[in-house]
Amino acid sequence: MCSYCRFSDEGINHLFLQCSFAKALWSWLQDMIQIAINLLFTILIFNFLKRSWSSQGMDVLASMVVHAI
Repeated sequence: MCSYCRFSDEGINHLFLQCSFAKALWSWLQDMIQIAINLLFTILIFNFLKRSWSSQGMDVLASMVVHAI
């Protein structure tokens, strides 16, 4: 169960893109940097990578995103 919204399982898509907390964070980030972030494109990239990368590769990607924020 997601630690932030307590609504869904903690998958990469949920934690970074679908969780209400993540959506609020992305919205805040867009406001701060004044650049629109296309979340649909981001979801497509995550889904593509999830099929072709190992779970370790996805963990590295997730930690890179967290570090960048």
